Amino acid sequence: MFEQQSHLTFEVARCLANEAVAEHGSKHFAPRNVPNFLSDCYLEAEGCWIFFPMASIDAPETHWHLHKFAVAVSKSGEVRIVCDFRENAQKMQAYLEVISLHSLGRMAQSRAAMDAFQRQYPGSRTDQ
Repeated sequence: MFEQQSHLTFEVARCLANEAVAEHGSKHFAPRNVPNFLSDCYLEAEGCWIFFPMASIDAPETHWHLHKFAVAVSKSGEVRIVCDFRENAQKMQAYLEVISLHSLGRMAQSRAAMDAFQRQYPGSRTDQ
């Protein structure tokens, strides 16, 4: 989807996330003619940042997944759509750790963290 880079700056990561929100949203609704789709809210971990779209994105209620997604950008530049679990701060922090470990290439730790996440939060969909 997006070219990987090394040693990404926060500013570049934010631009990549903004592009991903525009691309993800354009599949489901006509994006507004504005340059920025991101809120000021973001999270950071060792391996990634997670950025959140503005709450005012104009998407139909039937497209619930457009109201509950975020964009993870690894420190090396991998971009992907992830879930937004901010309604539960502990859940969001646990999910951030899973994404960070995955972004760092620590697959065994990432799988273990995801297993623990799913045990603690059964029924949580993590696929977008």
